[in-house]
Order: sequence, then C-alpha cells, then structure tokens
Amino acid sequence: MSDSEEPRDEAAPDTINIEGPEATEEADSEFSPFDEVDEEFKPGPDVRVTGPDGLPLTVDQTAESDIPSLSTTTLVCMGDYSLFVLRHHWRETVGFFEPPLVERAPDGRYRVALDVVLERMKLRIEQHRKLFEKLRGEFSAADRSGALAEQKLSDIQVLSALLARPGELHGFDPQWIVVEPLRPPCQHYVRQKTSFHLNARYQLFVRLCSARRTTEGTFMTVRDTGMWACDMRFPFDSESVKALDEFDQTKIEQGKTVKRLPMFGGGIFESKGRDP
Repeated sequence: MSDSEEPRDEAAPDTINIEGPEATEEADSEFSPFDEVDEEFKPGPDVRVTGPDGLPLTVDQTAESDIPSLSTTTLVCMGDYSLFVLRHHWRETVGFFEPPLVERAPDGRYRVALDVVLERMKLRIEQHRKLFEKLRGEFSAADRSGALAEQKLSDIQVLSALLARPGELHGFDPQWIVVEPLRPPCQHYVRQKTSFHLNARYQLFVRLCSARRTTEGTFMTVRDTGMWACDMRFPFDSESVKALDEFDQTKIEQGKTVKRLPMFGGGIFESKGRDP
C-alpha cells in the first residue's frame, strides 16, 4: 500500500475467521420449545403445475394466511352460545335449551323460565324421583312417625335437589332457573374495546389471556391466534383437553421405541425405528 492510499475498512476473505459457539454439555441438555413442535410440522411434497411456457411450475403454498378464522374451535377461550344447558354437581348436562328460550339477567347470568325447565325435564325429574323414593324406602324404617314414607316430593323439590351442589348455599327462584352456555367462556379470557394509542379516533378490539403474561408483565394477546386446547382453562373443557392427552400419549409411545446409539465423541443419536 502506497503512502497516498488511505487504509480501507475491509478485509480479504482469507483473513476472516468467524468462530461459532462452542458446544457444551449444558447446551446439549437445554430444552428447546421447538423440540416437539418440529415433529408436528410435516411438509408435504411440492405441488407443480404446467406453466404458460409448457414447463412445470412449482406452486407457492405459503400464500395462505397462517391466521385461523375466529371460531369456538380455533379459540378454546371463547364460549359456545349455540345452546344452553343445565348441569348438576358433576358438571354433566341434564337439560338443553335453545337460545330463544334464554335471557340474560342484569347480573350477567343466563336464565330460563321455571315452567319451561319443568316441561323440558319431565323425564329426567321422574327418573330422579324414583331414585329418591327408592333411597327413602331404605331409611323409612328409622322414621317412627311414617311421615317420611308418606311424603310425596314435588317436581320443584326434585329439580332443586338434582341441581344442588354440595357445600354451596342453594336458593330457589320461583320464576327462573340459571343455565349456562354449552361451553362457558374461560374465566381468564378478557375482551376489551379500546383505542389505538397513536390515533384515538380509531377503536381497537383486543382479546387477552389474563393467566399468561409477556416478559414485560403485560397480559398475553390471543387475537389472531389459534388456541385449540389449554390446561389453564376454567371451567374445564374435557373435549378440548383430549388433544393434549393424546399428544402426551403419543410421545410416551414414541419413547418406548427409541434406540440410543453411540456416536463420535461420545454423543448420543436417537433412532425412532422399531427393532426388527
């Protein structure tokens, strides 16, 4: 380099030495959230069509949006209001009611007229009365007056006993019965209507999970997100949790067929093929 030339801020390719991170035992044992996710991603074969020039053309399969359409299936946090039900203390359904029969009380709960409930649940009430009478007959010997054996339970008494939950105060309303959606919304599910922080003239609807927080401590958004199952959901939804149970069982079964083979440097190679 001559004296007139200024030093240049660059280097020749043969003088560059970029060192990557060293492999450590801790790094090999660290958990990665993609360890199981990558096994679920199974891309299919490329799709090719004939182009205008007669040659095969690969179709771009990434044009489809990865944001699922909002529905009670894609967002388990939401409630399903397509049908309303009565449930007893085991959370099993004992009565069904269409939305036109339901109205919302000022306190936010859903209710159905008592006469409609008694009419819809005649068969269930009669089955429950027979069970009560059978049990009462077994205890009538202890009642010397015989009043217990002679007493006839009304439909309202049977219905009240059917819906009562142990350990809870049960007040009977002479006009309404409280019902709930087919799938109640999760208690951690929060909806808000607010405004853009940069432009207050426009409004924004947000959907949040109050049980999840970001690293900054704010609630995690579930807007434009698929959430098919969640163990934090309350009330518990048995149908959606089946997917989680099935995935756990699949991983357990896969673990039974893993063969650990030694590799260079004492590493471990996992093979998921079955023994011949």
